[in-house]
Amino acid sequence: MRKIFVCTLVLVAASVQLLSAQNKGDKYFGGIVGVKVSATSVEGISTTSASVGANMEFGFFAADRFKIGINAAYEVNVTGDPVHALTVGPEFSYYVRLCDKFYYVPSFEVAFAYSRSYSENMFGFGVGLSLLGFEFRPTQHFGISVDMLSFNYVYLTYKSLSAHNITGSLGFSPTVGLKYYF
Repeated sequence: MRKIFVCTLVLVAASVQLLSAQNKGDKYFGGIVGVKVSATSVEGISTTSASVGANMEFGFFAADRFKIGINAAYEVNVTGDPVHALTVGPEFSYYVRLCDKFYYVPSFEVAFAYSRSYSENMFGFGVGLSLLGFEFRPTQHFGISVDMLSFNYVYLTYKSLSAHNITGSLGFSPTVGLKYYF
């Protein structure tokens, strides 16, 4: 009888944990590793570049369905001029349940930005808004996130020059990431 009671108690506890996805206090870590290829044409001159990057993130749910996280991303250009970029900052997301285990996840982030090109250091900030982010939770501990449309703005200042670099983009740039919830 005691064995049946303990087994039942364990099953109930496991069921409650399954139902509590995206609740206050839940934590996660995850990331994205990827390759980005871009093509630019200015006044008839075309260039293509490729870069490799990684994005690691850790966060928690401050309230039900409201996530606060910290992102650290590194990217290096593997074609042409050597350009290294690092961004670190907070991210805020809200989970809207579309159906069982599938969520719409718009997010907003602000980041400190650092870039190095040739021997020149650049410092600044970046702002990002994910407009078409989704997450699928096939199990209680794993999530697969997809971001298909985002707006990014980066402002960099050259350290040794009195010049600025401002870039903005709005576009279709799909990324796929994995998250582990605990």
